[in-house]
Amino acid sequence: MIHEIRESLHSLKFFFKSIYKHRWWDYYFFQMLLDKQFHFMEIHYGKDSHFIGAKFTKGRIIVLRKFLKDWTDCNDFDESDCKNKRKKFFRYFERNFEKFWD
Repeated sequence: MIHEIRESLHSLKFFFKSIYKHRWWDYYFFQMLLDKQFHFMEIHYGKDSHFIGAKFTKGRIIVLRKFLKDWTDCNDFDESDCKNKRKKFFRYFERNFEKFWD
């Protein structure tokens, strides 16, 4: 019980700033929430996960965060280069989605 409370408070502290700034109509905050979640996963993978491939999966999370940063850094949402970066991120995310559970 105490472990669950401590874990919940840690998560609340970690995500509070992102959630507080959240605006559902602005896709930038969606990107920031995704980045925050991947950052959280990156911190805990290999340390709090219980499977053999945790180190390899952590590397996938790092690459995914890089693709997300490339997409987030785009200035024009409708520009073809930004669309390609967005597609690259979601293609890689979709390919690895099920591997992120231990």
